[in-house]
Amino acid sequence: MECTSKTDKYSFLKIFLAGALVALFLPVAAQVADLVLVNGKIFTGVGDAGFANAVAIRGNTILAVGSNANIRRHIGKATRQIDLKGKTVIPGINDAHYHHRPAHLGYTIDFPETGVAEWSACRDSLMQAIANTPAGTWIFGSLDIGVMSDTSINRYLLDSLSSDHPIWLAAYWGHGSILNSAALKALDITGHQADPPGGMMERTGEGIINGRLQEEAQLYGQPLPFIKDDLAITSLRQLARDASGWGITTIQNMCTAATPEVYGRWLPAAEFPLRMRLIRWGKLSNDDYSRLSNPSLDKWLQGSRYYTGGIKWMLDGTPLERGAAMSTDYADKRFWKGSLNYNEAELATIIKWSAATDRPLHIHAVGDRSIATLINGLEKNESAGKIPRIRIEHGDGIRPEHYNALKKQKIIVVQNPAHLMMDSVMRLRWQAGVLQTALPLKSLLRAGIPLALGSDGPMNPYLNIFFACVHPLRPQEALTVREAVSAYTLGSAKAEGREKTKGTIEKGKVADLAVLSQDIFAVPLQQLPGTRSVLTILDGKIVHVSF
Repeated sequence: MECTSKTDKYSFLKIFLAGALVALFLPVAAQVADLVLVNGKIFTGVGDAGFANAVAIRGNTILAVGSNANIRRHIGKATRQIDLKGKTVIPGINDAHYHHRPAHLGYTIDFPETGVAEWSACRDSLMQAIANTPAGTWIFGSLDIGVMSDTSINRYLLDSLSSDHPIWLAAYWGHGSILNSAALKALDITGHQADPPGGMMERTGEGIINGRLQEEAQLYGQPLPFIKDDLAITSLRQLARDASGWGITTIQNMCTAATPEVYGRWLPAAEFPLRMRLIRWGKLSNDDYSRLSNPSLDKWLQGSRYYTGGIKWMLDGTPLERGAAMSTDYADKRFWKGSLNYNEAELATIIKWSAATDRPLHIHAVGDRSIATLINGLEKNESAGKIPRIRIEHGDGIRPEHYNALKKQKIIVVQNPAHLMMDSVMRLRWQAGVLQTALPLKSLLRAGIPLALGSDGPMNPYLNIFFACVHPLRPQEALTVREAVSAYTLGSAKAEGREKTKGTIEKGKVADLAVLSQDIFAVPLQQLPGTRSVLTILDGKIVHVSF
């Protein structure tokens, strides 16, 4: 249509402006949600208030959060409605530090979770297992601190029990193993081979490996002959049932038992319904650097529920085996300060590799000396600023004088509350001056250092929240439940570089959340471990329901 006069043009303009003003003040039709949850106590994790009554979900994202009245505006004919009846909702739990241990071939002796406490009991159980299984059957068992520390237990002692059964005894906390000759042979570990970078194999006076392996010598992240696809897939299905029943929607898996590529085969076969971030173990070799430099290495996983991210390096051990690198002597072992698994030159190479390959850096650092060594290495290396994200795994020995450097380097601390319950061991191992500042939680938050939580032990997140909220070694460092939940959700999302897409319940983020069996913000702390998820949602879809 063409305006033929000046008057027509003005009339047209007036009609247009009037229509625009009317449209501006007319109520906009609310987008229709696929799912709405109303009448709840929803911990959003956003702002000081932090709670809402209802949430609307469209597709795999959160459409709106707010009052019941506001959210009901998004209800359409096809919208599914769930009345929460006052139940508490939190963002999906993100376990920032988990070790999946797949089911495997062989016979595992049923020792306590914290390992067998007496060698005589271990020997008797081994002899019974040997007698009741065919030759060639792998036999596994876990050891407690005392048995693992007994250096007389080595390949030769185990060989005296059986030379036909491969035997692998491991420290229950993962830092140390004892193998017999049959097991060493099956793993292609010969008597005189050199220690791998980051690991150590104890030896006889003649230099022969005696079967006691430490750190990277335990073949972290490498193919093992007793791990088979079908058993691993079955164990992943069980993991999904357990995790979704606790409201866990993301698992950051330190791939101890297999490479991310192997998990890329297992996870789809298991139809694993949750998110899993696959963290690769670093190997200090030219071949490994060439592999990490290949940008196409991880494309096959990115964009799905399963994705790779970060390389983990073990800078020191733990206080349990006195492997954490300290600046002072251990209280129960004079003239011993623990040791670093990598020297300063090797650490510099690790930092350069992370920067050159654009991969997040995950450093297991427990002792105050290892933490200081890491900080010093980062400060000396200009390329450290190019690393997309730096994490300290554990950080038990972080001291107040480290705080400014941690904040400057934008380091995230991933702590595991189960460590807090080892206070009796810590009191034996570490001197009083160390204990006064050890295992900080509250102080990290006050200093502006991001804190994430992961299990690295019992997976139950509400048990771990309980541990973080009581902190028996240093009660003044205990978190509030709200702080602990934030660390287990938003903090863990920051630890993997995904805080813009998850970790809180707010518009535009992925719809990962859990409806809980009780109000964890109101019940007594001792009741927290009994909490379960009655409804777990991931990407807007229900993956677990029990009410």
